[in-house]
Amino acid sequence: MNEFRNMKTILNLAGAVLISAGAWAQITTDTTYMNQWNSKSSAWDQFDRTIEYYNQDIKISELTQVFDQDRWINYSFKAITYGKNGEISEEVEQFWNDLQLRWEDNTLIRYQYDKEGNLTEILYQNIYNGLINNGYREVFSYYADNKVKEKIRQHFENSWGNFLKTGYIYNQDLLSEETICYWEDNKWSSSFIVDKHRYNPDGKLVSKMKSKVENGNETNISKEEYIINTYGMLEELTVSRWNEKKSSWINENKVLFSNDLSGNTISCLSMTWQRNQWSNYMFTEFSNGKIINLRTPLEHEMTFTITANPYRKIARIEFENPGNESFVVKVVDQNGKLVNTCHTSGNLVKFENMALDSGLYYVEFQGNEFYSGKFSIE
Repeated sequence: MNEFRNMKTILNLAGAVLISAGAWAQITTDTTYMNQWNSKSSAWDQFDRTIEYYNQDIKISELTQVFDQDRWINYSFKAITYGKNGEISEEVEQFWNDLQLRWEDNTLIRYQYDKEGNLTEILYQNIYNGLINNGYREVFSYYADNKVKEKIRQHFENSWGNFLKTGYIYNQDLLSEETICYWEDNKWSSSFIVDKHRYNPDGKLVSKMKSKVENGNETNISKEEYIINTYGMLEELTVSRWNEKKSSWINENKVLFSNDLSGNTISCLSMTWQRNQWSNYMFTEFSNGKIINLRTPLEHEMTFTITANPYRKIARIEFENPGNESFVVKVVDQNGKLVNTCHTSGNLVKFENMALDSGLYYVEFQGNEFYSGKFSIE
């Protein structure tokens, strides 16, 4: 098995996406291009692109393709269905089977709402050979003013079981704290992760500070700092990691945003801190511009690499996990058979005796967010 590198971008939906109803119009598209920095050639290489399809400003589907050997190759496709009030009711995601050159159903996402229109449940189900099986779900509860109070994530293994819960605290209309607690030994752990938000006088998010609280002691984990220009637009995001040994903050990632006069983000440059300087990593271009709203999570990216030694039959899955988040990592074949699974808070997983036949395989990363990808063996 050779090295495989895949990327999947997931947009976290913190609540119902309401869209005004109307007559259907001509289909339009909006394309996001992502380029990866090649340090050997000191140039940008095309990496992937996502084409979003709209019908009268209503997003109906998206196609993600990766650039390989001077051509665009299909990677994933998502179709979106809406309810009578304009809320998202269902999403179906497919992955491209490189070996059989066809689309394979993979995930069905269903949304439920209360009578006020608040999102109460997101149900993620896997589809293999036409059979639908429960995967996990998120259950939401609300304050009296309809702000999200708590989100509980559960896994399905013969029955539903708790995995983690996120609590939300507000200062007037602004989210001030998020707390994440894991389910351990049939109870919610007494230790938790807290993410504190700070805003400027205009209500723009300027920082997030993440720490771990255990036995009454609070330890820094990471911080995000945002620079907002005089027009209220995001210009820069810097992510730092707390170094406990040095008792200081260490640079990790930086994103520089370019905006047009209408407040749309037209591109962003991602960099990593290497050898005491910022180095290019990814460059993203939005064909029609994006409005970045920092009151809800930005799009999260997950990259992973799979390598294997065919003689020792050991596979390594390396992935991004800068916050040392707790993940359940699963490898499933195209028939839905679980190949291997493990629980980790690191960024490297080793699967021993992972002798895989040729075919399409899926990788799932289930943590505070959900990521999925695929690789194929010829």
